[in-house]
Amino acid sequence: MIQVDVILPIYKSEDIVYESIESVINQSYQYWHLYIVDDASNDNRLEEIKSKYADYGSKISYFQFEKNKRAAACRNYAIKNGNGKYIAFIDQDDLWKQDKLQLQVDYIENSKVDAVHGNIEFINTNSSIISKKRSKRENDTRRKVDWHNLSKVKLANQIFMVPNIRIISSMISRNLFEKIGGFKDEYFGGEDEIYWFEVAYHGKIGYLDSILIQRRIHDANTVTIYKADRLIGYARAIKYLKNNYYNDIRENYHIKERALYSSVINLLRREKKRLLVFKYVCIDLYYYPQSTILKIIKNESPWK
Repeated sequence: MIQVDVILPIYKSEDIVYESIESVINQSYQYWHLYIVDDASNDNRLEEIKSKYADYGSKISYFQFEKNKRAAACRNYAIKNGNGKYIAFIDQDDLWKQDKLQLQVDYIENSKVDAVHGNIEFINTNSSIISKKRSKRENDTRRKVDWHNLSKVKLANQIFMVPNIRIISSMISRNLFEKIGGFKDEYFGGEDEIYWFEVAYHGKIGYLDSILIQRRIHDANTVTIYKADRLIGYARAIKYLKNNYYNDIRENYHIKERALYSSVINLLRREKKRLLVFKYVCIDLYYYPQSTILKIIKNESPWK
């Protein structure tokens, strides 16, 4: 049978991490191996997990980082220590639908794609479904993409302009993951965008129009806590794409970059990080002087 390596990074996780683990254990597809990587939490959670799931010793591997490296580095490390044909991802506060792995293994094997992803619904800390309009809106952006007929370059550009693949909804072949060099973990906040661009550019992505995961919304989400850092990392990530794929994204690159600089400046301004505001206004002014000066003339000064 085909083994799927499942990667779970944890960092100072709450008790809901057990729900995430259980959603892997209870999969209808049972040929999985779970890799849990503790990202230097400095608590006793990993030992508690080991004790609770001692009966699954042959199916769960554990790693402990001494220094915090964030989720992408945890995933890269675990994958290097695995050997499954396919790789799937779950986060410490999210849940999989029971048939996620089965649907995705069947899809990849039958459709001859290198990766597949699907839809999402949002839940709260009590695991109740919330924000149905938000999840529908997000899922509809995926339905509008012609995943099966666009050329690799056109699909990569589509993802570049409108990133809409959730890593925890996905499965990828080990061959393609290794071909692209895994996650570029030095680009915190933009590593997923680089990853999916390169997956599309070098492989073939499929799409399952089914809800595969439940994404938990709470104040401790990484995207909430590190919003500014992630947005700055995203800006750095598109520079990486420019340096490596500019001929393929040249029609869209400057549109994307200008919009991103505006988002970075506005967020930093709201957070009153004036030195960083000054830095990114200067960068924006250097690359796009006309639009930046026009904003100032219209009394839309970024320093306000």
